Amino acid sequence: MKKRWRLLGKTALALVLAAGMVLTPMAQPTEVEAASLNSLQQKQQELQQKQKENEEKIASLKQDTAKQQEYVNTLKEQIQNVQEQIDGLNNQINLLDESIHAKQQEMDEKEKSVNDTVEQLRERLKALYLAGEASTLEIVLNSESVMDMAQKLELVNMVVDHDTALIDSLRGEAEEIAAQKKEIEDQRAQVADAKTEIEQKSQELGSLQQEAQKALEELQGQEADAEAEQKRLQQEEAAAADAIDAWYREYQKQQEQNNNSGGSGSGSGGGSSGGGDRVGTGSLIWPTPGMTRISQPYKGRAHTGIDISNGNSYGRQIVAADSGTVIYAGTNNTGTGMWTYGIYVMIDHGNGMSTLYAHCSSVSVSPGQTVTKGQEIARVGNTGNSFGAHLHFEVRVNGSLTNPMNYFQ
Repeated sequence: MKKRWRLLGKTALALVLAAGMVLTPMAQPTEVEAASLNSLQQKQQELQQKQKENEEKIASLKQDTAKQQEYVNTLKEQIQNVQEQIDGLNNQINLLDESIHAKQQEMDEKEKSVNDTVEQLRERLKALYLAGEASTLEIVLNSESVMDMAQKLELVNMVVDHDTALIDSLRGEAEEIAAQKKEIEDQRAQVADAKTEIEQKSQELGSLQQEAQKALEELQGQEADAEAEQKRLQQEEAAAADAIDAWYREYQKQQEQNNNSGGSGSGSGGGSSGGGDRVGTGSLIWPTPGMTRISQPYKGRAHTGIDISNGNSYGRQIVAADSGTVIYAGTNNTGTGMWTYGIYVMIDHGNGMSTLYAHCSSVSVSPGQTVTKGQEIARVGNTGNSFGAHLHFEVRVNGSLTNPMNYFQ
């Protein structure tokens, strides 16, 4: 960047020196001088246009970056919400696993009870079978009465019926527990399926977030590059402005040398009078009679002069703000028609002061012509970088831009 700045500075200085070398003893800028100044101004205005375009690019990138950042933040929130859902489903699965485990333990206990009862009943039935009629006969013979015998036989039947009923009950409970376990397992399967779907969604969101983050970083990089480019353009535009200031200083220096040379010689009365006509008073009159509204004030290099306009500006008269010699009168055209003075007039008033009148619709003077304060020099227009008929008016003192409002009488 420093190398480019130095190159621009050397190029501008070369132009300035070239301009200084061709200044003539007649103190009238040649076409080469005007062209060199025009070239410097065009370079400055091209850089200003690039800055404007780059500013728009930066603004657009900032908007895009802000939107992309918002999108990334939204994805992060969605991922967080999905993760919370996954955590909740994991909790449900853990609880269901605990319930399934508890039901399995219940089933195991019921199955053990059933097996134990069945085994006891099997042993009883086996004993009864082996005893056969003898057992029944013993019950009959050992009974004290028919009632006692009936009760004993009934008791044996009740024991068998009880064991059978207990087995049936235990089996029923076991089947109920198995059904409950299956229901819990079905719930767990549904929760697991939901978790799988949400995990898949989380993965998709994660991929989107990575892509969005990458796009965001690219935009941030482009924004940083554009801001660096803006800084570079500002430095180059400042160098171009310095070169223009140098051109004016060199021109004023040559003017003073020419005036001194003329004064020390044996000039005629007409020559002396001519020299006096070219020197202004240093006190300016308003350049647009009857049109005094300032639509844009002086802002240094941000706005190098004042803009004068009203609702009906086109074609209004422009007069010389002070007496002097026309440096340039014509068109400054970069080919794009943008960020230029358009048709403009420059007047050297002597004593280091010069004025510029830009965006004219036409001019009525020519380079080298002597003009007097208040003389018509052009008409208000809308040429060059202009978005409505107005006069752009600049004042330079010793080659440096200054606020025109400080010099009106």
